[in-house]
Amino acid sequence: MKSHQTRNGSSLRYGFGWQACRRCSPHPTASPFDKLRAAGARWGTLWQEVVRLCQCPDDLVTIKSVEEEEMVRLNKQYRQKDKPTNVLTFSYGEGEHDVAICLAVARREAIERKIGIKEYAIILVTHAFLHAAGLDHEASVTEAQTMMELEEKIIQAQGLLSDHR
Repeated sequence: MKSHQTRNGSSLRYGFGWQACRRCSPHPTASPFDKLRAAGARWGTLWQEVVRLCQCPDDLVTIKSVEEEEMVRLNKQYRQKDKPTNVLTFSYGEGEHDVAICLAVARREAIERKIGIKEYAIILVTHAFLHAAGLDHEASVTEAQTMMELEEKIIQAQGLLSDHR
């Protein structure tokens, strides 16, 4: 696991494989997408941009790669949806958040969108970080629009594709 010290002294933990994610099963998993490890250096930068734009606390965020079966379990347990999803964010109200990303789902979606898996993982993590900052696109049309605009702004600032949807 890697750690990034933020300006305010909190840490961002990230990596692929087993992390101390509270909601995820405590079983080590290996990522078949080694090139995504290189994206890890951007996680801290992405989080700092979310903190700046949303004016939210510089909390601790843990990112974990999970297998598709684990993502189905999490999605069913916490969202009552019996299917895999690309990313889930868990906020604990204690200044800590977990992000679970399913690289198998992300890879399929990246292929459908004709973008690289590394770039798409950055898009998904940006989305998850905005949830950790307190935004919820399912709460209202206005909040969905705000979240979409912030995603675009952050993704473009990272030099990635605009209009990634």
